[in-house]
Amino acid sequence: MRCSKYIIYDKKKLVHKPFLGGGKAVNLAKLANAGFAVPDFIVVSTKAFADKRAAEKKAFIVCLKKKLAFITAQNGDAFAVRSSAEFEDAAGQSFAGQLQSFLGLRGAEDILKAVHKVWASAGKEHVERYIGTPTKAPRYGVAVIVQRMIAARFSGVLFTAHPVTNDPDVMLLEIVEGGCENLVSGKTTPVHISINKRDFSLHIESTSFSIPVRKFIKDPENMRALADLAVQVENLFSAPQDIEWAYDGRFWLLQSRPITTFGTHRARIHIDRNTVEWTDYFFAERFTESVSPLGWSFLGPVIARNAFLAPLCYLGYAQEFKGKRMLTVIDGMPHARLAAFQRLYSVVPSGLISADKKQALRLEHTFSFQRLLKRLPSVFFRLLFNNPNWLPLYNLYRWREFNRSLEQRLAARRQKVAMDDLSENMQFVKDMQAFSDEFLSIHSWSITFADIFYALLKRLVSVIDADSVDGIDKLLGGLQGNETIQANIDLYTCNTGDKASLNKFLKKYGHRSKSLDIASPTWEENYDMLKKVAAMLKKSKPSPLQSLQKSREAREKEEQRLHNKIGQMPLPLNILLLAIFKLILYFARQFILLRENQRNAWHKILARTRKACLRMGVRLQKEGRIAAADDIFYFHLHELNALSDGVGSSAVDKAAARKKAAKSKDSAAFETNYAKGKKLFGIGVSSGLAKGRARICKTYQDVLQAQGGDILVVPSADPAWSPVFNIAAGMIMETGGVLSHASIVAREFHLPTVTNIKNATKMLHDGDQLELDGAAGSVAILS
Repeated sequence: MRCSKYIIYDKKKLVHKPFLGGGKAVNLAKLANAGFAVPDFIVVSTKAFADKRAAEKKAFIVCLKKKLAFITAQNGDAFAVRSSAEFEDAAGQSFAGQLQSFLGLRGAEDILKAVHKVWASAGKEHVERYIGTPTKAPRYGVAVIVQRMIAARFSGVLFTAHPVTNDPDVMLLEIVEGGCENLVSGKTTPVHISINKRDFSLHIESTSFSIPVRKFIKDPENMRALADLAVQVENLFSAPQDIEWAYDGRFWLLQSRPITTFGTHRARIHIDRNTVEWTDYFFAERFTESVSPLGWSFLGPVIARNAFLAPLCYLGYAQEFKGKRMLTVIDGMPHARLAAFQRLYSVVPSGLISADKKQALRLEHTFSFQRLLKRLPSVFFRLLFNNPNWLPLYNLYRWREFNRSLEQRLAARRQKVAMDDLSENMQFVKDMQAFSDEFLSIHSWSITFADIFYALLKRLVSVIDADSVDGIDKLLGGLQGNETIQANIDLYTCNTGDKASLNKFLKKYGHRSKSLDIASPTWEENYDMLKKVAAMLKKSKPSPLQSLQKSREAREKEEQRLHNKIGQMPLPLNILLLAIFKLILYFARQFILLRENQRNAWHKILARTRKACLRMGVRLQKEGRIAAADDIFYFHLHELNALSDGVGSSAVDKAAARKKAAKSKDSAAFETNYAKGKKLFGIGVSSGLAKGRARICKTYQDVLQAQGGDILVVPSADPAWSPVFNIAAGMIMETGGVLSHASIVAREFHLPTVTNIKNATKMLHDGDQLELDGAAGSVAILS
């Protein structure tokens, strides 16, 4: 009997295999891995719950005793035995008190009896009513935590946002003398204290408490240490937390779970005056600066149609969103309707959705195959007769055909345009918008397939090798044909002082830009910038080519290792598993590659669009209607269309007013309490450790000032920023997921990266000394 299969001690394994440990255990493991004081524990896994007969065998008891030796109680302390089901401590349901817990146990026999009682409680009627569905072992796994108990002098719970008022700036602390079981059982009335997050001032709501508790509260070091601890835990999970703690001379964390009633104050959600919720998810990594009026009026309609309206129609939600705006611009940044995102993912199993996406979009739905099967026939027929791009192989074929003919089609359209004719240039812009529409009808499905096959591959790798941590990233690294990586290699070898060498490079890559906004200059227009980037690449060690070779070697080695693992399995399982592995790996690689390369193709369309707009700008400037050619980007597309038809002269005044407003706009100051010596937590997307100076980079020009060994702190990063990755020590992003462009390229360059640290560019400052852990997702602010 494999001990590690049924009883887990390795906390990193719990984080990477959350289905083995359940919500409560995974949260404890994350805390322990991040360096918080957590009483040592082991977990009887969900596999033991699924195979209870194995747990009754003598070998299981031997394994349990062996693992208990790791957390032997000290000074007569006892053990606690608590449930940790897959559905516990989730963002939507806490399951607090629904399953049984046992305290003060000693000895393997008593602990084993308690484990069986916890399992038995999962089938109780009150639990089934709470879930709303009968609990069945194959669907809901129940793990059990066995943890050393703390002989606490004081204990309590701390809500990092007020659970009643939903105020994110006020924490609620409850304290009792002795162990926390007195509090959660309701037998003891706690002391209630409100803590202001901004200045850590206290408001004691209780009037009666014991002398020891009074002394504990009056010690400012205790209160500040507890408040600091709570803020760090909230940062680790990037959401308001309900924290259970104990104090025996130091603070211990016994539990942390999301506040399930706290719904509207998560990061990156904006609520307008009509209470509609908007999110910048998806857009934040693609637009690193405020979008221009012309750029957004060009892109917005095709994005809304292909990314939201068409998929919602296929899924049968068209009526629900009829007449509603899908997209808006808030403070210069594009946002999407949150409810539309949530509908789109409601048909996707939770296991196929990444943690960052669940968190950012508040995806708390319970997936139901019954609901999916009911909706499937109508979805199938809508897709079959409207858009076959939903078939992976057809999507790949359509992309190859589109990409193959793109240059020829662009050139054919360009030949019909007279340089200074407003109407003909306007028609060309409309043609490019139609090209973008065609492109996005393919690209939107490619993005979806990249997410799905990445999640499937990740799950499959965990089945093949339960101890694999970063194997999936190695499998998808160093892929042949990544045009972002190839652009860096070609720029590295390009002699920017030689006109012929530079022209050859620009002919291939001059269309690229740092943004999807057509107001953003292309590489072809910005020679000084290109020269700086090339100089950075030539300083980099290893070179882009060496980085690529390193990734390829790691990929080949990891693939062979997993092949060997499969080969050790019994027939015919190994043959079947190998075939499935190769198929999913093939599609995952294809669509991860497309995620990067399709962006390059879109830039070709956008670069031609920009040129046509600037030609119109030159014409309007000559006529004295605008001050400079690039003022054209302050118009909306429909206003330019009216001008090209000889009407709509009032649009000139509107564009001038927008320009004036944009120039006078200043960003608000941001106050922060994060002191030196503290840790910030996000999501690790590229493993590795890094120490260095913070370099705050809100724009591409800021990035070009980076020096070797800097840790880049950015809102998000565009693929065009990747030349800097070779000289940086690490990167911190405010937003972006595991499959964002920046994350994929960071892994290619072996750049330790942490994302989802909100307001990082405002909390941190140039020159701060930082220590970054790309695997744990943590950033320490060093003194």
